[in-house]
Amino acid sequence: MLKIKKKDCLPDEIETRFETYYYKNLEKFYASLEPRRVQYIKNLKIIGSFGGFFGLIILSLMQNALEKGNYDFARNVCLILFIFGGIVCLVLFAFWQSYQKDAKFLVMDKIMEFFGNVEFCHQQQPVPLEDIQKSDLFTNITKEICDDSFLMHLGDKTVHIAEQKLFASTYSFNGACYIPVFHGVLLLADFDKKFSGKIVAKDISNIGSDLFRNIIIGIAFVICCFVFVNISSVIVAACSAALSGNFIDLWMSVPLLLLLLRLCYIMYSVKYKRVYLENIEFSKIWKLDATSQLEGRYILTPALMERILKIKKMFRGHRVHVAFFENKLLMAIDCGGNMFKTSSLFSSDLNYKKVRNVMAQFYNIFEIIRLLKFMRK
Repeated sequence: MLKIKKKDCLPDEIETRFETYYYKNLEKFYASLEPRRVQYIKNLKIIGSFGGFFGLIILSLMQNALEKGNYDFARNVCLILFIFGGIVCLVLFAFWQSYQKDAKFLVMDKIMEFFGNVEFCHQQQPVPLEDIQKSDLFTNITKEICDDSFLMHLGDKTVHIAEQKLFASTYSFNGACYIPVFHGVLLLADFDKKFSGKIVAKDISNIGSDLFRNIIIGIAFVICCFVFVNISSVIVAACSAALSGNFIDLWMSVPLLLLLLRLCYIMYSVKYKRVYLENIEFSKIWKLDATSQLEGRYILTPALMERILKIKKMFRGHRVHVAFFENKLLMAIDCGGNMFKTSSLFSSDLNYKKVRNVMAQFYNIFEIIRLLKFMRK
């Protein structure tokens, strides 16, 4: 979760305005949630007590069966216990989710009214998976889960903000599966400059220390040398076999030669070129690739790089990826998710500090939009 310290955000003017707004407009809505929260807690206690009572009965039956040596019956009782426990856990989780959803829908619109031009999407509107795939920020993304989504209206433009979890498809011995590769906030908007290529800036600041990266690079270099020597020996063996008429050895060399040709084709057909910019601080944090060196420098002007560096400092400790494609900008802040939560089933919602922390998260997100100047013509 994105942690925000008070001294790092919310200028005094915004702090004072929001505190007044909270006690005037929001506190009564949170007060109306309190009886509902108490009722949910009572229901949870009843279900928990019921589940615990019957769980003890099932457990005692299993113990008696084991003492009598009736292992088949004990195994069946154990299976029933696991199924029963799973059902109870699902019911408890459903109660918790229901309260979270009710609380969010009740107060989120009121929080958005403070900003004036932001719309909370009651029906989840994730950043389209197609745009995420086109951005090339992540590899092989095939699934996403959206938690919250917002639309910020800026004149004739709309900035799409969503908290999403992204999954990449892969294969294992058990077949196809999904692995999580990102959980955080995505911002998608039309960019003010027109361009035909693609620019991808991946945050590499948290990959590891310089020593660790140098060790990895050294190991990779040794492996590449080993592969090169082996490929060279294969080529020499193939040529010798062809000249001596030993077609069996030549035929055995064909697969490796085809692999070599395939690797050469892949290297030749790479669509990105590494872009090196004058801003050394920016280059240390982001690995920048573009389909065109010229467009890379055209889009990432010194002023824009400085603004992105400011955004990085706002979210220090979290990776910030940026992609420009099809006249759009996609920014991905890998903050771990669980943002924008103003209510909890197990603690009172009449807590200004909790709401203020969420307000600070919104302020930082909207400050990104101000810094990037989407309205600039």
